Amino acid sequence: MELYCAAGMDYVRELLGQGKEVFLDLKFYDIAETVKRAVTQVAKTGVRFLTIHASGAVMRAAVEGRGDSRLQLLAVTVLTSFDREDLAELGYNCEVADLVNLLAPRAVKAGVDGVVASPLEAAAVRSLIGPDAILVTPRCSLGGRRQGRSEARRHTGRSAARRS
Repeated sequence: MELYCAAGMDYVRELLGQGKEVFLDLKFYDIAETVKRAVTQVAKTGVRFLTIHASGAVMRAAVEGRGDSRLQLLAVTVLTSFDREDLAELGYNCEVADLVNLLAPRAVKAGVDGVVASPLEAAAVRSLIGPDAILVTPRCSLGGRRQGRSEARRHTGRSAARRS
């Protein structure tokens, strides 16, 4: 997001012009019509992946906005930096895994191509979304580094692979 804000779509187009595959991790979350129109603009560029929030209206709008382009939509279930306290602040009275497990199958049902979830939930999410949906597990590290607050649900790549 930081790079996108600094360089914008011009840089995205430059990368695409060099034959690169582009993953826009922008986590779209707005009113449906705005999401639909924004996704339509992204789809026209040839970007490969775009993240959206796993809200029903957002996902449906994004799928509509994508049309028949090759853009693949990835629904963010719960931000990987979130923990139980963050959910409580938002008014959710459940564990993170419970919310992830609720949202992941809804994403696939809405027509998105995959789900973004913490390595902690990878195995459960895979069983819920099936083998064909894309499963992205960010927040993986090489290990040995102290985890900060923004890395509440991070794991090593090896750990994530074992869990999926």
